[in-house]
Amino acid sequence: MRLASPRCHIARYVLATLLFWVSVSVNAEVPAKSEFTFRLQADPQTLDWTVAHTNLETYVLMNVMEGLVEIDRSLQPQPALALRWETSDGGLTYTFYLRPGVKWSDGSTLTAEDFIYSWHRLLAPGNTNEYTNFLFDVQNAEAFHQGKIKHFAEVGLKALDHSRLQIKLKRVVPYFVSLLSFWVTFPQRAPMNSKHLITLGPYLLERWEQGKQLVFKRNPTYYGAAPSVETVRAIIEPDDKKARQLFQSSQIDALLEVNTQDIANSPQKVLRQFDYLAVDFLAMNVATGPLSNLELRRAIALALDRSDIGAALQGGQFPAQSLIPRGIAGYDQTGALAVSVDEARRALLKAGYRSGSAVPPLTLVARQGTQADAAGYVRDVLQRQLGLKITVKGVAPGEFKKILKSEAFNLYVGHWGADYPDAASFMEIMLSTSANNYTNWKNVSYDHFVAKAGDTVEVLERLKNYAAAQKILLQRDVVLVPLFYPKITVLVSSAIAAFEVSPLNYLFFKRIVR
Repeated sequence: MRLASPRCHIARYVLATLLFWVSVSVNAEVPAKSEFTFRLQADPQTLDWTVAHTNLETYVLMNVMEGLVEIDRSLQPQPALALRWETSDGGLTYTFYLRPGVKWSDGSTLTAEDFIYSWHRLLAPGNTNEYTNFLFDVQNAEAFHQGKIKHFAEVGLKALDHSRLQIKLKRVVPYFVSLLSFWVTFPQRAPMNSKHLITLGPYLLERWEQGKQLVFKRNPTYYGAAPSVETVRAIIEPDDKKARQLFQSSQIDALLEVNTQDIANSPQKVLRQFDYLAVDFLAMNVATGPLSNLELRRAIALALDRSDIGAALQGGQFPAQSLIPRGIAGYDQTGALAVSVDEARRALLKAGYRSGSAVPPLTLVARQGTQADAAGYVRDVLQRQLGLKITVKGVAPGEFKKILKSEAFNLYVGHWGADYPDAASFMEIMLSTSANNYTNWKNVSYDHFVAKAGDTVEVLERLKNYAAAQKILLQRDVVLVPLFYPKITVLVSSAIAAFEVSPLNYLFFKRIVR
């Protein structure tokens, strides 16, 4: 499939814009006062969206800010701060026309320069955020970030005037517009100060009491329809047991990140599940220790039967065979090695071990919660099938990446949710240059196929290259074993009339109705 012509883009988004403003006029009356309360496991680490990188920041940033586009329920980009856009030069140049009259919370008007300021900060050589590469397909962006180009004016990002942005790419990127729905690309009011936020989304952060709560209020100057709920409270409660008590005593309306116990003990009327573009996988440290042995990794992959993992975790999980999840073009049921215990035991012998008990003990690290439960499942299967000795180490989310960066592990249970609805969001995490690749594995052929897939808008060609890359990752070098595709499971009070979490794991407060 090729990109639509610029004329098609203009017609489509002008129509969408007209429909939007009709919606605004119908809902012009401000809804009555109401409140929604949910639990956060911890305080956000930062509210500077140039450096934010965890789901805790997501709950804040996706509600106090917006980008040029927003991903709709059908996973398509729709106008947000951009009124419309058009492409030229065969898909290499984008021009975005800003929605007029959008106001920052300090009363100033949004301009194209606010995006340039934000993108300059994102690409600055000193920024080590793992999402800096979101704009690397822009001309000279990567070179500027690496310090090879000193002047930002040479990067293919330009404010043509106060209301028009021009972006020039170095290659055709079929999913580029969707990237602009993610927080690192949002505009910023200069100078950025995360302690005194100036924002423009449907909600304003009214108060942040560290360790206690964040309070959001409906933004009276938001350009769109006024949200139904006036006040949203995020209660900080790291203890899962106490969080369940808060929900059971009606002190909070929604409990996110629920576990198997919550699911088993909760009435169906308060349990809601949503599709999630995500995958959980077993990853191996290929650089040091026993798992530097390819045949041992192959033995683990061949022995690891995931057919019962959904029943074990009890959260609607579906066994995975591909790094790319169902619902995204590129999902491949034949991506991973087929389970065969006999083949696994032969691979173990090839690895130089007469039995699994001869393999040195292995350490498997996972985040506390569902990932730790999955790690226990992996340990039990591999001990039963091969006799491997595996110690599961469940750690707090804040400690997990520290351990991965220290390389003090043999295996870990990883999780990746799509930042944008395209296979590239998953395949690029295992590139040699990726900050999210903690396996110490690098493969130029894999990098080549992923890059080649990203260079074309021809669907069949993209799928062919992603399939070749997955064969290298999952079958030839056996670096990962896909475990399951999760569901988003939430306990929601029956008093809440409308509630949803998007497949990108976004909780938009503006869609909640009490």
